Amino acid sequence: MDKLNKYLKWEYIAFIAILLVFSYGLFGFTGIKFLLGFIFIFFVPYYLILDKLDISKEEKIIFAFIIGIGTTVIVVYYIAFLLGSLKTSILISTIIIYALALVFKFRKYKKAAE
Repeated sequence: MDKLNKYLKWEYIAFIAILLVFSYGLFGFTGIKFLLGFIFIFFVPYYLILDKLDISKEEKIIFAFIIGIGTTVIVVYYIAFLLGSLKTSILISTIIIYALALVFKFRKYKKAAE
């Protein structure tokens, strides 16, 4: 439970809840689906990758959004170019990116000699 509290601070959960309520108020259920999809496709895998770096949590959040928007779009585009199907390429690229994120997250790294 202590490990879960490290990643899920109540401020972040409250912020996401406020965003979900706001998007539901403006766009209905479609707004919630869009926001959750955006978070889980563009943000979460890159935050897991950046979690190994020694930077602050706020920097990880900003960098995860920026890197996620840039690289996910590129990966989806080139897979769709090869396969010819956008829906299939979104699914395949999400699986690839999450697999890469989990490899980076759970891989043990050796400290560099100083």
